[in-house]
Amino acid sequence: MKGKNGSAAGADDVSDGSRQEGGGGGFGVDGAGLGVISFYVSRHPTDACGSNGLPLTPNTVRVCGRAQSVLRLSHPNVAEYVAAEVGAGERLFLVSEHYKRHVGHMIREGSAKSFDQVKDILHGTLKGLAYLHACGIVSRNIKPESICLTSALQPKVAQYALFHITDCGAAVDFPIGSPAYFAPSVVARGPQQRHVANPKDDVWAVGIIALELLTGQRVWSDCHVVHRSRAATGAHTTTMSADARGNRAGDSGGGKEERRGSVRGGAMAVSRVRVDVSAVCKRLYKLATRPATCGYKGPTASRSDAISYLRTFVPHTSAATFESIPDDVIAFVHACLAPTAKLRPTAGELARLPVFHSAGAVWTPQPTPALRSSRPPATIVALRQLAQPHRSTHLEGPAQRIVDEFAQREHNPLRGMPLKDVYYLWTLTGVSLERLLSTHGGEQVHPSIHRLPRLVRLGLPEIGAKKDPSFDFDDTPRTIDLSKISARLLEEGVDPFPLILTANEGIAQSAAFRSEMTKQPLAVRERNLLYQYERLVKMSRLLSGHPYTHTALSEEAAVDIPPHARARVWAALLRVGPQRIEEYEQIDKESTTDTDHQLDVDIPRCHQYDLLLSSPAGHAALKRVLKAWINTHPHLVYWQGLDSLSAPFVRLNLTNEAVAYGCLAQFVELYMPGLFEKNNTTVLNEVMAVFWQLLAYHDPDLWTHLEDMCFKPDLFAIPWFLTCYAHVFSLDKIFILWDTLLLSPSAMILCIGVAIMKQLRAQLLSFDFSECILHFGDSPDVDIDTTIQTAKDILDATPSSLLARSAVHPDHRTWDEKHVVPPLDELRNNSSPTLSVHELEEFLPDPRGQPIPPESARVVVIDTCPQKSFSYGHCNGLCINFPVQLALEDECLHAAFEDELWERTNGRPIVIVGSPRNQDAPRLARALVKCGFPRVCLLAGGLDSLRRRGLLENKDPDPVLAAVLQRIERDAAAAAARRKHTRAPPPA
Repeated sequence: MKGKNGSAAGADDVSDGSRQEGGGGGFGVDGAGLGVISFYVSRHPTDACGSNGLPLTPNTVRVCGRAQSVLRLSHPNVAEYVAAEVGAGERLFLVSEHYKRHVGHMIREGSAKSFDQVKDILHGTLKGLAYLHACGIVSRNIKPESICLTSALQPKVAQYALFHITDCGAAVDFPIGSPAYFAPSVVARGPQQRHVANPKDDVWAVGIIALELLTGQRVWSDCHVVHRSRAATGAHTTTMSADARGNRAGDSGGGKEERRGSVRGGAMAVSRVRVDVSAVCKRLYKLATRPATCGYKGPTASRSDAISYLRTFVPHTSAATFESIPDDVIAFVHACLAPTAKLRPTAGELARLPVFHSAGAVWTPQPTPALRSSRPPATIVALRQLAQPHRSTHLEGPAQRIVDEFAQREHNPLRGMPLKDVYYLWTLTGVSLERLLSTHGGEQVHPSIHRLPRLVRLGLPEIGAKKDPSFDFDDTPRTIDLSKISARLLEEGVDPFPLILTANEGIAQSAAFRSEMTKQPLAVRERNLLYQYERLVKMSRLLSGHPYTHTALSEEAAVDIPPHARARVWAALLRVGPQRIEEYEQIDKESTTDTDHQLDVDIPRCHQYDLLLSSPAGHAALKRVLKAWINTHPHLVYWQGLDSLSAPFVRLNLTNEAVAYGCLAQFVELYMPGLFEKNNTTVLNEVMAVFWQLLAYHDPDLWTHLEDMCFKPDLFAIPWFLTCYAHVFSLDKIFILWDTLLLSPSAMILCIGVAIMKQLRAQLLSFDFSECILHFGDSPDVDIDTTIQTAKDILDATPSSLLARSAVHPDHRTWDEKHVVPPLDELRNNSSPTLSVHELEEFLPDPRGQPIPPESARVVVIDTCPQKSFSYGHCNGLCINFPVQLALEDECLHAAFEDELWERTNGRPIVIVGSPRNQDAPRLARALVKCGFPRVCLLAGGLDSLRRRGLLENKDPDPVLAAVLQRIERDAAAAAARRKHTRAPPPA
């Protein structure tokens, strides 16, 4: 935009501050891409401790934890932060949404076409700032280079997080912001109060930027100084001095400079125009303390007084330029530049001023398309238009934009993907951010010997030590090149729009690739770029249609869950709806409660190896989620271990605590009912008893070894089931373990415990009681993939009624409703679980059909009734009569019965049927388990249940029993003959 003096706006501005050293490419909709900046945080003294006597939390951990609060921000006029990564040597990296152009370009080039266009930019900037201020974030780094412009000239506030995540600059050794855009109050506070955040400081910076856009002049132009230096003629570039690296071209005002060169006598004289920071600070301090002496006449000043005041910032601007600016714009800039914060409006108040009512089309956010919307959004309407048969190919409006978007996506598979997904795919390429900046960012590695001091004095500063230039801060984003990823995806022919609900022969190649990849280990799949792209795209589409796609989502999750989509998939599998999120916002999470002290003790010990959970922000988030759960579940109590149970959800949803709370509430309700009641002894003992019976069912030898030592699950398994293994495994194992658990019934928790015991079998069989205690004192050293597969096999091989418990959510009750769970005393006394008669009936042959040979029977039934009663009626199929009085000797199985049973069972399940009025069946079951027979169970209700179901039939006496009795008689006769033969002769 040109003023009346005809000079192009920004003609005398400094050099470009947005260098694209990292390379371009990979930009998505409206030119969006990824940029990264890095900085070093300050170090604590090695012996510094906090008030609790513990070492201070490193600033890298504190800053990275606070950075999570900005990763969840989303607004049309705010650039999105994508990731915060920790590097070596107290270095942090911030990855954010990035654009090639910013307001600084517009000021320098004079490309603003009208006052309406300037109003649009200022209006969007104010809306973005109002959103940030409402979220409790003050930028204090607003400048032309921090207001990005999309290809549609939509402004986006960027670089706003640094002041907030560093605790108002307390965690870094360099100043944040540009002095030329500091509010007077920032300078007036002095160094003692420099760590203070005031939202109205950002409003002042907007006023300065507005003044530069309108006049085309640099503010404080009368405070510029020119430095001249000489460089060799052959030099193609001029390197800035080390003292200017902290404020490069990207820092407008503080170190922003214009380099002008001319060749003289074989050398080039370089002129550098810089702002005298000292002079600017003096002016700002004078504005803060004596505003009247600087021409400020108050908020109701006339137009002439306002122009006179504004000209003090751009004294080289002609009066004609200001005369061309409308009155409402002058009033707006004058309000922004009120010297005292008390007189300065907020960003939200300024965004609602009438000055913006006459602006051109201002971008307004559209509602997110949703399947449950009462009115379909324009995109859905356009899709319906595309679905209709057309006589002509001419399309207009949204329909044409959809066609264009499809065409562009085919040429760039990354286009339109969320930036966090794109960054996740970039990390799979193996290039680290440190390598990116060192290779493409222009950083030079200096040998450490060059930084050694020349003189070291005890108790005094060192002399001659050179600071490593890499420690200087530069807030110029380096662009992450995404073109190679796009080219690779195009080369492989990936489908950015896969079919998710219908089969298609055209995707046979993709199906073959997926089939091949699913055979690979999970760690390999999670590092494969093509596979993860396919999984992310498919999961995103299924999540968009949830809950209507819940079944399809569960089927895909059963294959594997991409790590980047795990938080969203878990929330969908647990059916965390918007009501949970609304509930969380209304919960009191700050008031003091009786459990606060216990939380303060437990949380600092919960998964502290994790960077985010060990940060103060992670501690605070975990505490809020736990307090919210406690307050909304008054019938439940906080037991130690609930913090570990909550940790995986908080870690995945640290940027969205409401979802973490919803996942925790749903998980406890579905998988752990009754375990967090005030008196949970009965429920916990029932879980232990069923687990112990399940171990005896699948591994009788291990159960016998531990049972003989009286090493019961109460000594080691309580943390397993009270925290669902979150207390004994690291988070990376928990994530993989719970991926399977969330797709399974709650009985899977017991199967996982048995799978762990089977992996530790060889060690436990060689341990005595003391060694077992010591071994379970640490986390089980097991392979998590093997554990999961073994647990799946155990769950599939176990009849559902054997896993029955009274405290189970109705959705996870997989056994017959008529099956009665045995009382707790019976569960704890019996070694074998109880099978329902309905499930036994599924294993038995049809009594109306043809008889089957014994070797084809699916189950072996042992009847403990007397031989005479057996002939009156017994179960059809392979049913053996073993009267307890004959089969047991001193509670041990007779050798003849044991040998015969090994031949008959052949690894098939054994169901023992007895009278419910005696303990014959449990006694025989324990004897069989002691002998090592696997898969031994009792029939619920015994003979009475078979009689009620009509499963008894009259047959001849059991030939097996007859054969066993004959063998016993032969063995007894042989033993008597041996005794008679070896008897000594009588004395003479």
